[in-house]
Amino acid sequence: MRKSTSASTRFMALVLACAPVACSNTVEGVKKDAKENRVEERAEKAVEKVAEAVHEAGHEIRVHALAIEIKAALVADKRVEAGGISVDANEDTRTVTLKGSVPSEAQREAAERTARKKAKGYRVRNLLTVGRAD
Repeated sequence: MRKSTSASTRFMALVLACAPVACSNTVEGVKKDAKENRVEERAEKAVEKVAEAVHEAGHEIRVHALAIEIKAALVADKRVEAGGISVDANEDTRTVTLKGSVPSEAQREAAERTARKKAKGYRVRNLLTVGRAD
């Protein structure tokens, strides 16, 4: 029986000797996992910020594209002298604003009709004045 006790004692000594190493490895593994998770969290936050910036940039691009499209339509419209007209678009209020001046009431009305055709779903504010700008 003494031999089995001696073998059991040696086995327990081996287990106890290895325990700190195993615990140390487990602690290091937990630390590593936590660090990697923090990196992943930071990466996810960065991706969210980039996505938000892209969305905002896309929003701004759409608004400017609409204003440019309307201005191009006004320039192409032979009934309107578009040189004195500026076009602003606001997606938040879904409003397009025409500013500046045109030589006649007929051109003012034609400019508004052209803007309305291009700005589907937007309200058109016609702030054009009739007469030559000084």
